Amino acid sequence: MFPPPVLDVEDMFFSRQVPVTRETPGRRYLGICAHGVRLKSAEIRLAEILLIAGQTLFDTYGNPADPYMTVVGYFNATRELAGMRRYLDDDVTTRVRRHGKVRGMSDRIGSGTGMLEIEELTSRGESGGLPVDVVLATSMLQVGVDVSRFGLMVVTGQPKNTAEYIQASSRVGRSAGKPGLVVTIYNWSRPRDLAHYEDFGHYHATYYRQVEALSVTPYTRRALDRGTAATFVAAVRNATEPYSRDADAQDVDLDGEIVEQVTARLMSRAERASDHRGAEYLSERIGALRDRWTDSKTGSTRLGYRKRGGKEPLNGLLAEAGGGAWTALTVPMSMRETENEVNLLVPGKGLFDPLLGQPAWSFAAPAEAGQDEEELPDADELGDQ
Repeated sequence: MFPPPVLDVEDMFFSRQVPVTRETPGRRYLGICAHGVRLKSAEIRLAEILLIAGQTLFDTYGNPADPYMTVVGYFNATRELAGMRRYLDDDVTTRVRRHGKVRGMSDRIGSGTGMLEIEELTSRGESGGLPVDVVLATSMLQVGVDVSRFGLMVVTGQPKNTAEYIQASSRVGRSAGKPGLVVTIYNWSRPRDLAHYEDFGHYHATYYRQVEALSVTPYTRRALDRGTAATFVAAVRNATEPYSRDADAQDVDLDGEIVEQVTARLMSRAERASDHRGAEYLSERIGALRDRWTDSKTGSTRLGYRKRGGKEPLNGLLAEAGGGAWTALTVPMSMRETENEVNLLVPGKGLFDPLLGQPAWSFAAPAEAGQDEEELPDADELGDQ
């Protein structure tokens, strides 16, 4: 668990475990696996009944049922989301108009156009935030979405890892007065989905324990190339107030006591947490960084941590990660900036033209010297279809 508990397993500063009561109802997880039924049909029926049930609760109880008037759909891929969008616009809309009263419930009329109000929260477009019937989302939903009104979610297929599942499903039921319901629908033809369904109760009772560990090797050369500049400069800049402003990079004494203390602290950590090669390479990177910092101070324009124009211009010490080469002074501006983008230039013609003297295509293994082609196994024997 992260962060680990210190004195009390139920209180980790960032979160606190409380008993389930009427004042703190939490979230309930429900798993559905329709064996022998196509996932498309199961998705349509589930969306239909949740929309009709939400309308029935609202007609009966009014505002307390408002959190369940919007169904949040979470999908592992945009392709799956696009398929569900088609079902909602066609099959589900038709069903919720007339199947409610047949079941002794309420019909879901939708908006003035007679259609369901649907929004997407994906890279294809973002929701406007208005009350809608259905919100369809992919991994973008995990971070930064804090809508206390949401109380109902459908997760289609088990997400790729448990941390993603926890983050996504925690977007509903965020208010104590609006408990959440998360319905996970599993694809019975996928072994991983089926395994999670069969172990549903235990998995959800202990899903913080199920979070996959991250494999990170500290103090490798590539990691130090990417992280030394940002770590060192941030430590020096925040060590004392006179070094903290943008224009103070010019005044940093790189041979002074503060810089020596930061360097010693970083080296001490590297020597304890890695082998001697990692510590030696970190020393090289810090030395190169200090040399470049010293060289950058020369010139008529004052040195700042970031380049600035205007009446009091500054030369920038640090360079943001971009399309250029990664230098000793390049720093990432997000956790995802580790490699430059690569643009592929594909010729418009000639890419698929046959080459002179190329062998004929075959599923069989190539013949070795001295081996007859009749002795080669056919495709079936190789396991190919």
